[in-house]
This record gives sequence, C-alpha cells and structure tokens, in this order.
Amino acid sequence: MDYVDYEAWARYVHRLIRRFRPDAQSVLELGCGTGSLALALQPLGPYRYRASDRSAAMLAVAREKAARAGSSVVFEQADFTDYRVAEPVDVALLLFDGLNYLLKPEASGRCFGARGRRCGPAACLSSTRARR
Repeated sequence: MDYVDYEAWARYVHRLIRRFRPDAQSVLELGCGTGSLALALQPLGPYRYRASDRSAAMLAVAREKAARAGSSVVFEQADFTDYRVAEPVDVALLLFDGLNYLLKPEASGRCFGARGRRCGPAACLSSTRARR
C-alpha cells in the first residue's frame, strides 16, 4: 500500500498505546503484510513485537526488510481468525483494511472470539481502515 505513510501511522498508534496502555510491552500485529508498520512501530516502544500474515510471499518480504534493518520483530505465518500465542500480549492490532478479509460473520466471530487466546485481560484491540 504505497499510499500509506507508515511512519506517521506508527507514531499515531504509539500515541494510542501510550494513552490507553502506558505499561504495554508486547504487541501482536495481525495481517502485517510486508511488515512496514511493524518495522516502524516496534522501535518506538521498544516493544516485543510479533507480526503475522497468512501470505508466505508477504512474510518473505517482511523478513528481508527486518534483516536489512536489524529489527527484532518476529514474523510468523498464520491466519488471524485463529491465531494463538504462547503468552498473552498487551496490544493486538488489525489495521489497514484487515477486517475486509473477513467475508462471513462467523469469520469475524472467530477473529474477535480469539482475542482471549491472544491478549491479556487489559489488552486493547485496534482495527482501522486505511483510506487514500
């Protein structure tokens, strides 16, 4: 999405995290694509950052970008409607039209029902649509 200013979005999301979860240390980004937001947001915390996407091709690009940047972001292949983590996270993000991939009501239910499998009791979940 070449029309998205990821640096500006990262600053905005970081401000929201600091406002609503000032103690946040871990972030999970669902549907991360090529990792542009993850690579811009992670150092602002700095956060323990995991990012997932269903597309192996997108993740290959994300991992290459992370390697070039020397980033500690962990990229994993997963479907965000049923993603599970070993430890709860403080913040879960689903940004940039990610919800548009949930074409059936039951898929939305699985995604948001899975919140408890991803997040600690006081975690926040953010979902947005990117616009041109």
